[in-house]
This record gives sequence, structure tokens and C-alpha cells, in this order.
Amino acid sequence: MSAPARPAAILWGKLQAIALFLLWPLLLVGAAGSQILGASPFTLLLFAAIALAGTVTALGVLTIVGTSPRLMRPDDGGQIVQGSRSFLAAMLLVIVFELASAPAVQGWWWLAEYLRRRPMRGEELLPYAPWVVAAAWLLALVVGGIGIGIGVRNYGRLSRPR
Repeated sequence: MSAPARPAAILWGKLQAIALFLLWPLLLVGAAGSQILGASPFTLLLFAAIALAGTVTALGVLTIVGTSPRLMRPDDGGQIVQGSRSFLAAMLLVIVFELASAPAVQGWWWLAEYLRRRPMRGEELLPYAPWVVAAAWLLALVVGGIGIGIGVRNYGRLSRPR
């Protein structure tokens, strides 16, 4: 509560640390894909673009749940900590992330069904790759933008003096 920085800047710093934590599995999968499975650089680029969009989506959801005044509370020192509802927060985080990623899952099912009816080789799928990446980033920007917007408002409310 006594920090000279704006609450949005403090929240942004926390989100950057969380994003770095979420990136190491992507790095591990990318390294394994290239070294063990022999994935091409183009495939790794597509994976990275879609995986980073998923990370932004996850950060948006985490920001909404992690700054919810009903689940978090400031302690006597002004630090924002979980209330007595940590299990509820964890369950809500999983459910909201599943709901946020539902359009991507639906798109994957649609694509799998389409390819089952009309099989295509890898080269024939390349023109569709930019559309898949664009759809992933559209979802990420919507969910991430809404989540961070709500999170900044909630975090400002939580960090105000009582």
C-alpha cells in the first residue's frame, strides 16, 4: 500500500515473473521437438506462436482469478494474500481456463473432423497455418486483454488503504 509505483505497474511486474515461469515448459518441448523428434524450424515457429498465445490466455485467466476480491485479501502489512478459499480459487482457475480455451478446443475438433473426411498432406496444410496462429492470437488478445483489464481494476481496489 505504500509503494510509489502504480498498482498496474506492480501487477504487470508480477505477471512478467509468472510468464517467465510458464515459458520454461515451452522451451523444453521446443528443444525436445527439434533434437529428439527432428521438428523443422518452421514447425517450431508455429508451435512457439500458438504456445505463446496460450500463455497469454492463461495469464489473462490467472489475472482475473488471482485478483478477485472475493478470493484474495490484503493482510495487515498490505500484501495481497489468498483468503481462506484457496481450494475454491484453484478450482475456479481451472474451470475458467477451460472455458477460455473452449473455442480453441472446438476449432481443433472441427479441424480434426475436416481432415478425417478430407485427408491432406502436410504441404497442403501450410496455407492454413497463418489462420490457426491468427485465431490463437485473437483468442489470446481477447482473453488476455479482458483479464488484465479486470485484474488491474481489482488489484487497484485490493491495494487501496482500508
